[in-house]
Amino acid sequence: GPSPALRILFYRLARLASRPVSLVIVFDGPLRPGLKRGKKVLPTEYFLAQHLRAFAQAFGFFEHTAPGEAEAELAEMNRIGTIDAVLTDDIDVLAFGAHTVIRNPNIKHDRDDVCVYTACAIKEHTDVCLDRDDMVLIAVLSGGGDYSP
Repeated sequence: GPSPALRILFYRLARLASRPVSLVIVFDGPLRPGLKRGKKVLPTEYFLAQHLRAFAQAFGFFEHTAPGEAEAELAEMNRIGTIDAVLTDDIDVLAFGAHTVIRNPNIKHDRDDVCVYTACAIKEHTDVCLDRDDMVLIAVLSGGGDYSP
């Protein structure tokens, strides 16, 4: 049968398609950084990208290729109101300027529960009080996150 990765991808997208959402899938583009998490990024597209594009089309999802990194593009789309939230496990989107982040749910354990983080709540929380500039500073001081060697 199909590879386990394709099967998981298909069922995850089918689950999202059953929800009242308009999904926008954004792919890394040609200007993405050449180094991420201390490792060279291959200049070729992720091996499942073509399958994901085909699934996106079959499910009627929107797909878009960012000029650079997908997370930065999604954060900007959220910041300017093109999309309502970013579904990801990568908190870099908050430092990139996203306002609302939905953490990828663990389908086996979370069922329909999701964690939603908002930049406003993070800034206003008495134990945290971080804005975007603070998050960028923390990323830089801690080694740059994804982009440090």
